[in-house]
Amino acid sequence: MSIFEYFLVFLIFNSFLFMIVRYIDQVQKESKRVLEFQANHDQLTALPNRYYLEMCFPLWQERIGDRYSVFYLDMDNFKIINDRYGHSVGDAILVELARRLQSSCPEDTIVVRQGGDEFIMLAPYCDIKKLHQFAEIIISQLNKTIRIESLEFSLSGSIGVAISDRHNHALGELLQKADLAMYEAKRARSGFAFFSDKLQQISNERAFIEGALRNAMTNNQMYMVYQPQIHAESGLVVGVEALIRWIHPLRGMVPPDRFIPVAESSGQINAIGDFVIDTSFREISEIHSSYRSLRISVNVSVRQLLNEQFQSYLNSKSTEYGISPTNIVIEITESLFIEDLEQIYNLLMQIRNNGYNISLDDFGTGYSSLNVLRKLPINEIKVDKSFVHDILIDSQDNALIRSIIGIGRSLNIPTLAEGVEELEQVLSLKTYGCELFQGYFFAKPMNIENLKNYLIHFTPYEYQTSQEIVDD
Repeated sequence: MSIFEYFLVFLIFNSFLFMIVRYIDQVQKESKRVLEFQANHDQLTALPNRYYLEMCFPLWQERIGDRYSVFYLDMDNFKIINDRYGHSVGDAILVELARRLQSSCPEDTIVVRQGGDEFIMLAPYCDIKKLHQFAEIIISQLNKTIRIESLEFSLSGSIGVAISDRHNHALGELLQKADLAMYEAKRARSGFAFFSDKLQQISNERAFIEGALRNAMTNNQMYMVYQPQIHAESGLVVGVEALIRWIHPLRGMVPPDRFIPVAESSGQINAIGDFVIDTSFREISEIHSSYRSLRISVNVSVRQLLNEQFQSYLNSKSTEYGISPTNIVIEITESLFIEDLEQIYNLLMQIRNNGYNISLDDFGTGYSSLNVLRKLPINEIKVDKSFVHDILIDSQDNALIRSIIGIGRSLNIPTLAEGVEELEQVLSLKTYGCELFQGYFFAKPMNIENLKNYLIHFTPYEYQTSQEIVDD
């Protein structure tokens, strides 16, 4: 071979080698790019993930400045979609939702999938009016129908907003504030809420209560009281509602409406619920030999109801203390049924089939009342005391009370009015057809010893109008 031929072979070989090396380099670069993208982005929606946010936030903040806002979005009841239609449908909805969020955001906004059905958005401004408009745009995007295969979904979500108000405001702190605001929006069902100092105080109080709850029962700080329930026609005591009380050594009396929601969110509600059932059944069993027909009503959280051990525990305590299920009323709050009506229905049917009674508490305060009554196995409707309070002076409350009692009568479901404090309220409610009363007019909640004394000296109520009392 000539020198030229050797050179040509050398040139071809090196060119080929160069192409191989270049190809390998390109493959490696592409693989690196793909791996980096996978590490920094959500695989389902292709949105940036939390790792990307933490990595790129300093550069974004340097470009935007100190005036920006954090949005924390959490979908409402999204678990129901996954449970009923499968995760493939739920995933398709999240993909479409991610697309809508990206297309709706202003320039320089970072949209991140936090995980599950939660999203974070960093908006490059903090003008309150603009933030309101942006939040409303997000909510409108959620509400627009999403079509997946032959199904249609209209979603809702809760948004918390936190505003950066100082130099080098830590991202983690803002995210925590936005998260607090989101839970406030979810609680108030307001769509969105802004973080405030008041919310921080509420959060601090919740944290204190959560910590103090862990020792409340072991330190005997909790006890039960009982409020009598009176039959409208006979004037007799037909039952009592068991109510939990907590006296903290430093704070004094802590109302149930302050610690029960904390117990539910912190996972302590099952232990408290077991305490209520065990203590109230044991104490009521002490007087059941003389008052066999006296029923006892206990409040049960939906989260407690969903606990796999709840029904077996209820049955075991009913048997242990010799209280027939027919004398036990399980009170469920209406507003929580929307979480999964079908699952709740199945659980309540099991309880009803075991002989227990079901009472729908705080009726009228939710927005699914008629649907709940129509679908669930309810033995009793408890009219919320907020409606009873002003029936003598508020025509709307009066009309609502009449409607609720009328609905109950048409469905053959007895009604019990809570918060009855005046004779005139008793007489009006009795005229409307209310079957049972509970309130301070008859008796305040009392401990078991005072209840025993109350029952021993009890005489049936005889209702008279104010004029009749004067005439007598």
